[in-house]
Amino acid sequence: MAADSWWGDPGWSRFAQRAGRHQVRRLLVLDGEGAVCADAPLLISTPDTGSLFYDAPKMIGDERAFGDADRLSATDRERYDSLRLRLPPIRAAQHPTVSLTAFGPHHGVRIAPRSRIPREAVFAALPGLLAAAADELGCRSSGLLHLGAAEHAAMADTAAAQGYTPVLLGADTVFELPDGADYDTWLASLRSRRRTRLRKELQDYRSQDIRTVVRQGPEAFTDELVELQAQLRAKHGVPTDPAAVRVEFDAIRDTVGEACVVFTAESDGKVLGFVLGLLDPGRRVLHARSAGFSPEAMAASCYFVLVYHDVPAWALDRGVRRVRFGMSTYEAKRARGCALEPLSGYVRFSGPDAAVPHLAAEVQSRTEAGRLTALGAEVRW
Repeated sequence: MAADSWWGDPGWSRFAQRAGRHQVRRLLVLDGEGAVCADAPLLISTPDTGSLFYDAPKMIGDERAFGDADRLSATDRERYDSLRLRLPPIRAAQHPTVSLTAFGPHHGVRIAPRSRIPREAVFAALPGLLAAAADELGCRSSGLLHLGAAEHAAMADTAAAQGYTPVLLGADTVFELPDGADYDTWLASLRSRRRTRLRKELQDYRSQDIRTVVRQGPEAFTDELVELQAQLRAKHGVPTDPAAVRVEFDAIRDTVGEACVVFTAESDGKVLGFVLGLLDPGRRVLHARSAGFSPEAMAASCYFVLVYHDVPAWALDRGVRRVRFGMSTYEAKRARGCALEPLSGYVRFSGPDAAVPHLAAEVQSRTEAGRLTALGAEVRW
C-alpha cells in the first residue's frame, strides 16, 4: 500500500489511501535507528472535501468550530468582524490543508509500546514534521488539533519556532469513574437530583421492554448501526449515503475491531439506538466514538439511559476509570456528571495574508476560553 516514502530526523513515511472525503497519508515517527516509535494519520483537505473540525482554514472565523464572539466588547467585536470579512478569499488560498489530530476516538497519535523515544519528545517533534509534510504535499496550511494539556505543553517551543499559532478548540467531556468502586457505590456518589432523574429514566426504559445488549470485537457491527448513523447525520444537516457510513465502519472494524464495544438498545429484536466505543484497557479509558438513535428511541429515553447509565455501568465493572464523550453539548453532559477538559491545537498559515487568520484565531481562542470558564472548566489561556 505504500505509495512512496522519505525520511527525516526522526523521520516519516506516507501511505496513500482514501478515508471518507479526505485524502489520507500516514506519518511515521522514527527513532535514530529507524524503528517506528509513533504514527498518526494526516488528513488532506480541499475547500470541497474538508470537514469543519479537521480543516484549519475553515475553522477560523467560524464559531461552529469554536469561539463565542458575543463575549467580546463592542470595540473588540468590531475588530474581529473586520477580520472575518477578509477571511473568505484567504481561506480558499490556504487550501489544500493538512491536519494531524493528536487525540480522540476518530484519529490520533499512537505511540509504539516499545518506543525508545519518550512520549513528550515525540510530540515535541510533530510541529516540525507536520510543517515538512505540508511543504512536501503542497499544502498551504496545517493544523495540529485536539491536544490535551500535556501534549500542548510539549509542543509549545517547537510549534512557535515553526510559526504556529496556539488555538483553544473546546473541551472533551469526561465521565470520571471512582477507582475500585462497584455499581452501588458509584450510584450513591451521584448528586441526589442526578440519582432521581436517572432512576426515573431507567424505570421508563425498562417498563417498555427495552434491553441493553453489549457486543465486543469486529463482529459487533450490524447493518442497523449503519442506518441509524446515517439518520443521525441527516438530522444534524450532514446527509450521508449509508454506503459511505458502511465503508467507514468497515475501516474501523478492520483496523481497531478488537477495541470496539457496541452498546445497543433493543426491543423485539429491533435495534432502537447504539453507542460505539473504543476501549483502551491500558489507559483504562473508553472513547464514545459514534452513536445513532431512532425517533422512537429518543421518545423512550433510550439515549439518556444507554449513554449516561449503561455505558458507565459496563465500564465500571471492567475497571475503566474514564469515559470520554467528545466535544459537543457541553451543558447537557455537565448536567449528567461530565467534567470538561480543554483541548487545544496549533494552526499555521502561509502567504502574504497569513496574519489575518492568525489574528482571528487568537481572538476566537480568547472567546472560547471565556465560554469554557463560564461552564466551569479550568482553562489556562
